[in-house]
Amino acid sequence: MNGFGEKKGAALFDEKDGGKAQDPAEKDGERAEREEGGESTAAPACEQGGARARRPRRARQVALIALFVAVTVVCGFIKIPMQPVAMSLLTLATALAGCFLTPGAAALSQVIYVAMGLLGIPVFTAGGGPGYVLQPSFGFLLTLPLMAAGISFAVRHDKFLPPKARFLWRHAASLFISLLQLLGGTFYYYLLFRYYMHSDLTLPAALMSCFVLFIPSAIIKSVVSVALFDILKKRLPLQA
Repeated sequence: MNGFGEKKGAALFDEKDGGKAQDPAEKDGERAEREEGGESTAAPACEQGGARARRPRRARQVALIALFVAVTVVCGFIKIPMQPVAMSLLTLATALAGCFLTPGAAALSQVIYVAMGLLGIPVFTAGGGPGYVLQPSFGFLLTLPLMAAGISFAVRHDKFLPPKARFLWRHAASLFISLLQLLGGTFYYYLLFRYYMHSDLTLPAALMSCFVLFIPSAIIKSVVSVALFDILKKRLPLQA
């Protein structure tokens, strides 16, 4: 009786499996093949989705770089009368580019601005062209990309501070980097006069005329740039 039941059960098992008893190892192999097939089809789909997601981000970053190049060009021609010297809004635009863009994008926006002027496009206050490198003020333009990248780096690395201290950190970092930009331009100014024009200009005189006199305007522009950043980042999708 038991033998008959076993034979009948085996027959029914064979009928359900199409007359063939399937080895468990074969089932595991088929399951692995199906899983591998699913991964191979899903991976390209994920890659395509990631590529599609990156395109809008790149397009947005390019648009923001172009925007701040235009802002820099416009601000370069705006001067506000004040004592002892007039205040140009050029470095204000550079500081804003640093606040809103990533370090690389901020530096690139200023590199494009300087390159446009050197190629002959009259974006500088005294025109443009390759000969502009011999202008005493070119050192202040040459240091703009470093200023933008430095401010951007400082603004994006304030997470270690409590929220109330971040505001002061941004102001202090923006002012410090702006003063470094002034020092770099002053040093270029001194070297050009001293060794190219063979002038008897001394370094203290260069510091007084190109650095000390511009400290008040640097303070104002640092405060305004950070304040504008804090206001606009909540209302406009400008930050990269």
